[in-house]
Amino acid sequence: MDAVLLARIQFALTAMYHFLFVPITLGLSVLLAIFWTKWAREEDDEKRLLYERIGKFWTTLFAINFAAGVVTGIVLEFEFGTNWSEYSKTVGDIFGAPLAIEAIFAFFLESVFLGVLLFGRERVSPKFYAFSAWMVALGTNLSALWILVANSWQQTPRGFYIENGVARLSSFLEAVINYSTPFRFTHMFLAGLITGAIFVGGISAYYILRKKHLDVAKESFKIAVTLGMVASLLQIIAGDLHGYQVARTQPLKLAMMENKWETEEGAGLEIVPGIEIPKLLSILAYHSPDAKVYGIHDLVKTYQKIAKGEEVKEDELPELWLDPRQFSGRASLYITEKDLPPTWIPFWSLRGMVFLGFFFAFITTWGFFSTIQNKLEDRKLLLRLFLISIPLPIVANILGWVVAEVGRQPWVVYYILQTKHAASPLPAGQILSSIILFTLIYSLVFALFVGLMVYKVKKGPEISAEVV
Repeated sequence: MDAVLLARIQFALTAMYHFLFVPITLGLSVLLAIFWTKWAREEDDEKRLLYERIGKFWTTLFAINFAAGVVTGIVLEFEFGTNWSEYSKTVGDIFGAPLAIEAIFAFFLESVFLGVLLFGRERVSPKFYAFSAWMVALGTNLSALWILVANSWQQTPRGFYIENGVARLSSFLEAVINYSTPFRFTHMFLAGLITGAIFVGGISAYYILRKKHLDVAKESFKIAVTLGMVASLLQIIAGDLHGYQVARTQPLKLAMMENKWETEEGAGLEIVPGIEIPKLLSILAYHSPDAKVYGIHDLVKTYQKIAKGEEVKEDELPELWLDPRQFSGRASLYITEKDLPPTWIPFWSLRGMVFLGFFFAFITTWGFFSTIQNKLEDRKLLLRLFLISIPLPIVANILGWVVAEVGRQPWVVYYILQTKHAASPLPAGQILSSIILFTLIYSLVFALFVGLMVYKVKKGPEISAEVV
């Protein structure tokens, strides 16, 4: 058994499991803020009672999801010290800062106001209660921002220098923004909105199909698909810009994603193996039909030359930010093609994510026009699609993270630290034992999560006796 491989498997499993809950939290928090704002501003008693029922129902589901996310996320913090101690020693001074900010400011912000949301509806004014819902949404998405700041620095590190083998911070602002944070956060924020919209839309579709709680279901569905449609259409633009950023700052990741081994000008895009659209990859990656897309063979040779201190020509170096003088002679930059993961993993993960993204844009747009035409109950196929689509945004989100994380191997921090040098010197047997233990515990947590969700959905929205 390979201890490093087992450590990677453990982190991947725990991170992916935690990420089952995160996107729902991100998107549902925004929808909750919209629901409770409508409740606070509504003057008609009947409509206000409707929004109260809507808000209370989705707040309960949000709380269940939030609790599961917190329980599964705590483990990840400890794994940096237990399984990845060399990583923590080398870049912990930089990586730890955004994680600390996330915990101190963002997590406590959402936690405090979530307490108001759960227990303070009859103790505070409606306006403050709606404000609390927006603070939960703000805190939740700020948490995602700071986590993405930390991860983006690993992808495109900036604002640092190396001293005695340890990365030191030279510019906090450059480290935070670096070259990829704005693109990656926008992409993730929109993904969260889509996930929350499909979650609310799918459960609402279940009620509409069964002709139960129709008032709550129809209004929830209308608001959810409107937000989901806007987010899905914007995601197409955000995804294109993110791809442009990857091409300019992580060309090896682009080559891995597209299984591109040879450098090519005017490169075509393989939709699937054997079906290629001419020049499309160059257009998407560099917004030019004749742009050069660097292949894996040439990129690996270029990194080897820099690592050996050899001179590199300008046309051999596609990176926007890689300075050969800064990295010359650095052993961590020396890789071979054997160090790379199988290209089929990011290749198919990307295509799965993109296909699902367009599917979400299609069903949310269809749902939006069905609601404004007042024909939603007649669209049985649409409602069934929403119902079976509830887990699909989670799948799309995980596929996106597979592309991001597998695509940057063999580095855990691009050009600075290779993954095989970042792990703790632990016996493989200990790591395997903890993987088995975590799998058992997480399975229990997931069973409780699903059981509570199903129970609450079957019970449905409560019928309030009066308007508060």
